[in-house]
Amino acid sequence: MINVMDLLPTIAGLAGARLPEDRVIDGMDLRPVLSGAEETIAPDRMFYYYNGLNLQAVREGRWKLHLPRRSEMLVWWDSGLDELEAPMLFDLETDPGETNDLAAQRPEVVERLLAKAEQIRAELGSWEQEGRDQKPIEHLMDDRRRLRHLRTQQRHQDMGRDVPSTRYR
Repeated sequence: MINVMDLLPTIAGLAGARLPEDRVIDGMDLRPVLSGAEETIAPDRMFYYYNGLNLQAVREGRWKLHLPRRSEMLVWWDSGLDELEAPMLFDLETDPGETNDLAAQRPEVVERLLAKAEQIRAELGSWEQEGRDQKPIEHLMDDRRRLRHLRTQQRHQDMGRDVPSTRYR
């Protein structure tokens, strides 16, 4: 699995440039795959799906785990998503449409991916916690309140009432 974070190390490698050493570079150099020297790079590489400030899913190889979420954790444009009380696990090789929740059948995979989710939350942060490697956000709580206000205002508009929320005034 590759993603946009791989562009910097790949282009730097192609150009003969050195990557900065004063920060973590999350991407990987894809030159071995592009040249045909390797078929894949890190097939079990973790992928973390953030929606706004909320870590919503993690993927490792064939497994994808949707994490529990509450409605206040969702950004306003996803206010139609359901809350999720328990993690849901899917095998993307056999079920790419994510229709068969395997969490009960594969608790060891759920446990491993939940531990990885907690590690990345500690590193990069999430809705209710700042991460140790997270870029400082001066008004994080103000942004969260503003997003909740916008979501509540949108719900009123969807019901035919253009009444702004007064909850965070």
